[in-house]
Amino acid sequence: MGWLGLALGVAGRRTDAHALLDRVHARTGESYVPPTSFAWIHIGLSEFDEAFEWLDQAVDGCDQYMMPIRSYAFLDPLRSDPRFTAVLRKMNLEPEPDPSRAS
Repeated sequence: MGWLGLALGVAGRRTDAHALLDRVHARTGESYVPPTSFAWIHIGLSEFDEAFEWLDQAVDGCDQYMMPIRSYAFLDPLRSDPRFTAVLRKMNLEPEPDPSRAS
């Protein structure tokens, strides 16, 4: 459902994405919901502060969807934020080198 919420948010269907976010929150009482499900929806909605909170929880919870974090193109808007570097370091990954700083 996180992927769907991401797509809805990116498509500008904010009301639908927020409704789905509410449904995902409601499911947490019934079953495990990966923290990335929440993060992806918030990213689609450009709610980056909330997304980083969920990404941090995803790392703490060993959420499997975090493993390819460096290859997800939809995370590009977050990459310049120092919090993204902090998430990578928390996962024992080094950030990609900045090509503008090549010597």
